[in-house]
Amino acid sequence: MGVEFETRLYLKEPFSENELKTVIHKLGISPKELLRTKETIFKENFKDKDLSDQEIMQAMLDHPKLIERPIVVNNDRAVIGRPPSSIKDIF
Repeated sequence: MGVEFETRLYLKEPFSENELKTVIHKLGISPKELLRTKETIFKENFKDKDLSDQEIMQAMLDHPKLIERPIVVNNDRAVIGRPPSSIKDIF
């Protein structure tokens, strides 16, 4: 594709609340759609709970492993990079 990009390992450098809100907005999805529900952390702590969007975002801030990845951002748009071919949709 010939596109330069910057990598952010958000498991090591977690999002701030504002950054997470911005990414969710750019993705055009709800916080629930960004949640990795197969993670052990989710199953053990949140599986049978009816969480609000704010509670889901707080869970992702507290446990970044719950955030789907990779996320590719290009200006005001973003996609979850699975399958990898979905990345071309924002360039």
